[in-house]
Amino acid sequence: SSLVITPLNSTGISGNLDSYGSNNCSSASASYEWQKAEVDKSGTKAGDNIYNYYCDYGLSSNRGYDFLYQKVQRADIAATTTATPTQVYPGSQVTFTSTSTVSNTLPDDAGDHYTYEVAPSIDPANAGDTTFTNATPPDCTVSESVGILSSDQSPSGSQSSTCVISISSDTAPGTKYCITTTISNQPSYANVSGSPAQACVTVLAPPTITLGPAASHEIASGSPANITYTVNCKDFNGPLTYNIAVSSTPASVLMPASLAPTTSNCTTNATFTGTIVNTAASLDGIAPNKYVYTPSITGAAGVPNLPITNTPVFLDNYTVPYARFYGGDIMSQGNAGSIIFNVNSVANATGSAAEYAAVANSTITLASAAFRSGSVNSLTANIPAFPTIASAHSTSGGTWTNNFNTSGYYGDVASTTTINRVAGATGKVTVVGNDIYITGDITVATTNLPPPSGTASFNDSRTPSLVFIAAQNIYIDHTVHRIDASLQAGNNIYTCADTSTAPATAVANGSDCQIPLTVNGSVGASNAIKFNRSCGTRLKAAPNEDNPSTLPGLLDRGSVCSITMAAEVFNLPNYLYFTSSTGNSGSQTQFQSLYSAPPLL
Repeated sequence: SSLVITPLNSTGISGNLDSYGSNNCSSASASYEWQKAEVDKSGTKAGDNIYNYYCDYGLSSNRGYDFLYQKVQRADIAATTTATPTQVYPGSQVTFTSTSTVSNTLPDDAGDHYTYEVAPSIDPANAGDTTFTNATPPDCTVSESVGILSSDQSPSGSQSSTCVISISSDTAPGTKYCITTTISNQPSYANVSGSPAQACVTVLAPPTITLGPAASHEIASGSPANITYTVNCKDFNGPLTYNIAVSSTPASVLMPASLAPTTSNCTTNATFTGTIVNTAASLDGIAPNKYVYTPSITGAAGVPNLPITNTPVFLDNYTVPYARFYGGDIMSQGNAGSIIFNVNSVANATGSAAEYAAVANSTITLASAAFRSGSVNSLTANIPAFPTIASAHSTSGGTWTNNFNTSGYYGDVASTTTINRVAGATGKVTVVGNDIYITGDITVATTNLPPPSGTASFNDSRTPSLVFIAAQNIYIDHTVHRIDASLQAGNNIYTCADTSTAPATAVANGSDCQIPLTVNGSVGASNAIKFNRSCGTRLKAAPNEDNPSTLPGLLDRGSVCSITMAAEVFNLPNYLYFTSSTGNSGSQTQFQSLYSAPPLL
């Protein structure tokens, strides 16, 4: 067996060595032997209880040597842990390696073992963190009993294990993931070093680029719409490349300003700020739209998952479409609607509401200057604000066939009524329906209209009058640009709708609604009129838009949108003040008297 051989000083041994004396130099049971090179065989030493036996090997000189023979056991066990790399950004992978190495062994058998353990930890502790749970292999834990010797009695060498983790993209900067290697339960003769051996990886904060608040610009307002940005290096050091792109849906030919790729040198926690300048003049020249600014970091050595894209912001380059109302009466909404004008209790208060025909189902409060000698606090209307549809009628004796040259009352309030394109109607036609879809332009013939809409003398029996009444909603298709009819809905009127589907859907403001709409007739709804056309903008309204040569006659503004025109015009031609329409009894309405009173100025 392996031995440790140590020269022996005779004075360092005490005790009785008789059993090993008498020149018994070949005793197999001896734990040690003392061999004296001297020839003195007296075996005595004055004052000492040591017997100086020796073995004479017959050497020519120095006839013997003194040795102490001892059987011993020993082993060195070292623990190490490494993390590669030791600092990472979210999205990176880390490899931990744990080892225990056995060396310098001197055992007398192969039965001795030690415990090799590997354990993960997170700082700060986070029970919901699944990084180690999802590691390869899962959990990164090891607990094994390892022999000090291999089967051939040589040292067992190194015990090694690896674990790979992926850092989640939402991991908080500063988080530490650690692996600890521990040696325990080793034999008493083993020397252990390095245990516990821990290695950690620290999660760094990646660089960021953020945008300032969203910007907006009303075309022709004269206000710029700049986009500010801030780049924060955080824990990153080195060259950093970033840009800010701009896009729109639908895509525009001309775009607002953006930021081309820019490179800056980063140091820890350094910041860079800047501004993308969009002047008012430049924005006036691009299409109304929502433009999306998206910031991104495209170059940063060692940072994974590039580009890093942060929260986008919008630049809203918008118009404010507007509606104009010419010659029409004022009608309140709902069965209990009211109309409130400026009221003053002083008898000679100025102001007048007599320019309008005010119709409400509840109360009208106004200061009338047409007939009063004192203030008038209220007038109670005795007629409903909108027609009541009780049942279906077909006084012409047939089903509705879109024949607008035959006067009559048509439709069915229990179902949807669709009115296609009508050109040059000459009859007095009232059409009812539960919902009414208007899918094409509706025009009346001007042959029998008085000036300024036509050239004929007024003849009520020959003057066309179209009325569309819906128990629920009236949907005007987004392709329609002119309607010569009065519209009344028990619920809503949608001025821009998609009537190709059933039921029809209202179309939001956008490119589909950029066709001007003109309605030559009175309009009323029990609930609301949804003005959804998006043509034109208020700040670019043409100064001659109210052309006296065309008002208050029929208007046709065409179907091409201009930024200088109103999105919707509701015009009541003067002939509609005097002509009658077809009622649900089949008879025409009649005027009992007409009186015109000037306002008191």
